Amino acid sequence: VTGYEASEVIGKTPRLWRSDKQDPLFYKDMFGQLNSQGHWSGELWNRNKHGGLFLEALEIRSLPPGSPQN
Repeated sequence: VTGYEASEVIGKTPRLWRSDKQDPLFYKDMFGQLNSQGHWSGELWNRNKHGGLFLEALEIRSLPPGSPQN
């Protein structure tokens, strides 16, 4: 979907796919819920390697401190 190889994204932040379709308040609310509840789910527009937009349904969960980050 993204058009990237694993070697191109490992160690990068999700900003790599940012579409700018969501305003800063969207991300503030998303991270606020992640911080307060430990999870967030919803839909989000992102951009692939060639600039095309794609819609994602995401479930994001915080890892407790000391968790393995595979």
